[in-house]
Amino acid sequence: MGLLADRVAIVTGSGQGIGRATALLFSQQGARVVIADIRDDTRAETLRQVTEQGGDGIAVRADVTDPRAATDLAAAAMDAYGRIDVLVNNAGTSWGSTGLDVTEDDWNGIVALNLTGQFNCVRAVVPHMKHRRYGKLVGIASDAGRFLSYGAGLPYVAAKAGVHGMYRRLAEELGGWNITANVISPGNVLTEEGKEYMKMPSMRGLVRDCPMGRWTEPEELASAVLFFASDLSSHVTGSTVSVNGGWHMLW
Repeated sequence: MGLLADRVAIVTGSGQGIGRATALLFSQQGARVVIADIRDDTRAETLRQVTEQGGDGIAVRADVTDPRAATDLAAAAMDAYGRIDVLVNNAGTSWGSTGLDVTEDDWNGIVALNLTGQFNCVRAVVPHMKHRRYGKLVGIASDAGRFLSYGAGLPYVAAKAGVHGMYRRLAEELGGWNITANVISPGNVLTEEGKEYMKMPSMRGLVRDCPMGRWTEPEELASAVLFFASDLSSHVTGSTVSVNGGWHMLW
């Protein structure tokens, strides 16, 4: 039946990369998947792959930086399936300035997508989870928000650090409702965006020093998300798992 049999899971930013890998894995594990992304073409492609492997899903256009769009996303899931069991807050970006020369627009935009967007989606789904006294909240953060930032943009680092703190507080507030809140903290993941980022000269030496000698595949990240989304983690909340081949041990 699978670890997520009969569960309904929203995965934001699931048009590509980590989000797509997560949506496909969840579908393989029996979940009905709500594929949320702002891009029409990539969102449709993820849905095509889900249905091609025999899964059940819907695709919803969602700009998570807009609280109304997050509310509409939750409503679409409820209309289609009548429940929301899992929210994976994956939508985000790593672009932006690295120092204090960051513009106000860059700061606001990156924080809105990487941090506020997660809050918007949590706020939209939690009432439905409370009603059934069950829920799994999984935030995708970054090891740049915990350890050395390896050249990541200042607003990105600040936003991802905020994700870590937000889920610890959510775990405190929601535990009594049987709702868990945990964080996956990637290092460098071989998404299309990640591959471009890793062409930077400053990145070339880091992979040699990584204990496992390579960066993370999106499917490996998705497997860690599955743990927090399933009942294998029924008594785990307020926790963070780094998925980076041991890279974090270098710092």
